[in-house]
Amino acid sequence: MRFVIFVLICYVALAIEADDYEDCEGSLCKNGECIDDLDWCNGSVECSDGSDEMDCKATLCSYGAFKCHYGACIPAEKVCDKEFDCLDGSDEAFQNCEPPTFCKPNKFQCGNGGCVDLSKKCDGKFDCPDQSDEYPPLCG
Repeated sequence: MRFVIFVLICYVALAIEADDYEDCEGSLCKNGECIDDLDWCNGSVECSDGSDEMDCKATLCSYGAFKCHYGACIPAEKVCDKEFDCLDGSDEAFQNCEPPTFCKPNKFQCGNGGCVDLSKKCDGKFDCPDQSDEYPPLCG
């Protein structure tokens, strides 16, 4: 009896997942959300569970795009623009950019060269991919 119930539960779960996928006209997040295919591995989290930006290493970027270290693709013009477009900050990393310039006075310069609003320094949340905005000696 237990085996029959287990098989029935598994069948229902698979049927629900299949129905969710059939209704999705884009890409299906691991949690069942449906997003546009172009939003998959694009450097921005669209799935509430973040699954659209995981396991992107196999992603092929189109010509003229930059591939983030974790695999997402972003437009090449967003590289070294002092804004983090890759979730891992690789678009602003020193090895990809010229030696850093200083950020504007209302900005904090992260350890890898990117800039975030000064108000985000020591606010208890990591805004720099290298977490330098919450470095204990800076925050006292």
